[in-house]
Amino acid sequence: MLQYLEEIKVIVPGQLVDGRFNVTGICSTSGGMGSILHVVDLLEGTGKPKVLKYCKDTSQSAQQRFQREVRLMYDLRDNENVITIHHFNLNHTPPYFVMDFYEHGDLFNLASEIQSNVSAQEWVFMAMLSCVEALHAKGVFHRDIKPQNFLFDGAKLVISDLGLSAEVESLTRFTRSSEAWGTLAYLPPEFLNGGFKNPDALGDIFMLGKSFHALLTGFEPLILQLDHPQIPRQLRPIIDRCCRPLQEQRYHSVSELRDSLRHAYDAINGRVMGRPSAFGLLTAITTRFNTRGDFEVEEVKQLIDELQSLDEEDTKQICFDIPVELFHFIAQELPHEYHASFLQGYRVMVDTGEYSWSYAETIAKRMEVFFYNKQISPANRAESLRIAIIGAYNMNRYAAMDTCQAMVVSIDEEELGQYVRDLIIEYRDTFIVDTDQNACRSIAIRNALFSVKPPER
Repeated sequence: MLQYLEEIKVIVPGQLVDGRFNVTGICSTSGGMGSILHVVDLLEGTGKPKVLKYCKDTSQSAQQRFQREVRLMYDLRDNENVITIHHFNLNHTPPYFVMDFYEHGDLFNLASEIQSNVSAQEWVFMAMLSCVEALHAKGVFHRDIKPQNFLFDGAKLVISDLGLSAEVESLTRFTRSSEAWGTLAYLPPEFLNGGFKNPDALGDIFMLGKSFHALLTGFEPLILQLDHPQIPRQLRPIIDRCCRPLQEQRYHSVSELRDSLRHAYDAINGRVMGRPSAFGLLTAITTRFNTRGDFEVEEVKQLIDELQSLDEEDTKQICFDIPVELFHFIAQELPHEYHASFLQGYRVMVDTGEYSWSYAETIAKRMEVFFYNKQISPANRAESLRIAIIGAYNMNRYAAMDTCQAMVVSIDEEELGQYVRDLIIEYRDTFIVDTDQNACRSIAIRNALFSVKPPER
């Protein structure tokens, strides 16, 4: 029996490790490469609960990852946001390290309170950001962010399991571009296409968004369900932006994500802060334009961020009051992620259908500003067409319908054509299927129109 234990390199209850750590029980064996045991440190004398994690996987890659995890945690031992490593021995067979025991376990143990208590929810999400930000400040990216890798002791939250973390310019990165680890439901798409070995903040931000979703809904988010009743409306655009497939459309940093999250909870909790409200911002923006003839980028960005946290009635009012010049400025001067956020807010107003029939043409003209700007991503250009279709269909406004059909006919780019092809299939019960098939430049669109409405014989 002892020979068998040595071959598979395990540590068992009752064993004394390094003449110091008395193993009293099993804490967890679910880790991919490590097991965790309850231990008593005979030299410390405080009696404070500790756990010992050892590497049960004998493969070279697992041993290297374990050594990396130990080194990173030791380097970050003075950071209150990262789990503290008290002792380690990488020359032991098997190698191990000792850390504090967190009686409350990981964040999934707090899911019910997070879902029912907005204050707890805000505290936990902000604490998660602080944990990840602590790693990024040291040039470290986690690569396996999920609720199970945050531990809570009743007073503070720490991040753990740094075995897949990578440092900027680290020589210990995985070298095979096809190699990807982590938990599938949380992985950003670039990790499945060679990006795992070149991590950045955007990958961790994607996984934070998935983690927020998981904690709010109670299930692992292989597919996002942003309309889930447990997800506050103000958080839906934030999670959506975190989890955009295209990296450039996500938040660029944890601090940027924190700012949006804080602002959302200000709205959820009815906190009126020193920053101007969306209505005050729009007044300041339009006044500046009327007196100086220009817009200020940061003011407009802030307005779009504010728009995400408003209720439906306020969103509708703000969108009605936005001057056409600001549509042009947003389309031409702001980055792609703000296009998506703005269109998302504007669609809230359009979906209500609470406007005059003639206003549908105004909506279509506003959306032309985005649609015909080729600097805007195909996904956002297609979304602008969708919004125009909704407005025209809601009000049965023929002039707006003609504008939408002219947009469809004009498309000659393959990627945009594919997006709009899917849009035609989705809105097959509306006027858009009456677009002149023969006039369309895109083969994908012509085929879509034929499939939903073949010519009569």
